[in-house]
Amino acid sequence: MTELLVPCQRCHRQVASSRLRDRVCADCLVEVGLADLRKELGRLWRKRERYNAHRASTASIDRQIKRVQAKVAERIESLLPAHPEEWESQFEATMERARADRYDLRALR
Repeated sequence: MTELLVPCQRCHRQVASSRLRDRVCADCLVEVGLADLRKELGRLWRKRERYNAHRASTASIDRQIKRVQAKVAERIESLLPAHPEEWESQFEATMERARADRYDLRALR
């Protein structure tokens, strides 16, 4: 059975209609839904790097990062409950975006 391709309202990519929710694709849904957690991860990673530069202990920061990463995974599962096969790839993509945004001055605002 073929699926109908529909443009995402946010990014305008053609995606299968089963992958849309409120006319927004899964990638955009996750990107918007995790913006606050990505900022928090960036802040914690920058803090850890500052602590490492001064040779201070980063154990507590590492625990905070793990907690935020767990929140990211939970939120992805809640945003995409019908697509568990995408959870891991969305998590990895979110972590990569957060790492890339660490030093992006526009993302720091």
